Amino acid sequence: QPYLDTLINYVNENKSNPDAKLVWHMTWAYQENSTHSAFVNYGNSQSSMFYGIVNALQKVIDQKSEFVMTIPVGTVIQNARTSYLGDTLTRDGYHLNEFSRLMASYTWYAALTGRTLDTLNIGSIPSINLTDNDRLVIIESINNALSNPQDVTYSQYKFG
Repeated sequence: QPYLDTLINYVNENKSNPDAKLVWHMTWAYQENSTHSAFVNYGNSQSSMFYGIVNALQKVIDQKSEFVMTIPVGTVIQNARTSYLGDTLTRDGYHLNEFSRLMASYTWYAALTGRTLDTLNIGSIPSINLTDNDRLVIIESINNALSNPQDVTYSQYKFG
């Protein structure tokens, strides 16, 4: 604050569709071995960073009636990290890799449409060859995050 209020006001004053709604994209915690210079702010702890993000959501975003929902990408990533995928979802310790960007896009799809994901509608893209287990982890991680967006839900898929 006050930057968020400034941003909300700017968007509301300039949107071309008066029915457009605001949603918040929840970011993810860095990989546990991240070398990003800001990671020290969280004691170089992925868990501390994740719950710091959750705390910020609770204190600021959840208090803003302008946001109709939060897209819990950060929770999806944290959920998936408890699966056989482990802490392999970034390309450099903090930016999502191609696989996890696909997960993020499916999170947006599921949250915005309210549609249930299943293995039939989780498709691959040419550069990612998803296995059936990958699809199950994606679905589980997203469904659990949508049901419980501010807590980690441990995966039942420990082995690929």
